[in-house]
Amino acid sequence: MKTIENIKIISIDHGYGNMKSANFIIPTGITAYNTAPIFSGNILKYGDTFYRIGEGHKSFVSDKATDDCVLYTQFIMFINVSATR
Repeated sequence: MKTIENIKIISIDHGYGNMKSANFIIPTGITAYNTAPIFSGNILKYGDTFYRIGEGHKSFVSDKATDDCVLYTQFIMFINVSATR
């Protein structure tokens, strides 16, 4: 992550096996839960749903813009920004 004129720039590579930034590598599997999971770590709450990021790997889709990539992007952006605090 770079900061240029007080703007944070985070580069992200959305792979099928892993999602990568300059500071983190996370397996791309995602599991949705309707209630808060009893375990902690790699949890993203989006709306009323809880998502555990990093369980398994992403299955192939021809257009990554039509699936859960937005959740991966939000999660990896969050951990990159949190790590700088």
